Amino acid sequence: MEERNVPVIDMQTAFDNAYKKEGKTLYQLDDSHWNIEGVEVAARLIDSVLVKGNKIKKQ
Repeated sequence: MEERNVPVIDMQTAFDNAYKKEGKTLYQLDDSHWNIEGVEVAARLIDSVLVKGNKIKKQ
């Protein structure tokens, strides 16, 4: 994706760091979908990337 200048957000590193820091499971226990904690980690990261990259203004 980066070869074609498509921005990529590294969710796996954020999830690994959150798990190490908080020790919470970020996926549903019975499948590979994110649970509420995983959604929160992803939302914070996406918000950070968009605001830091001046893609959107923080309100």
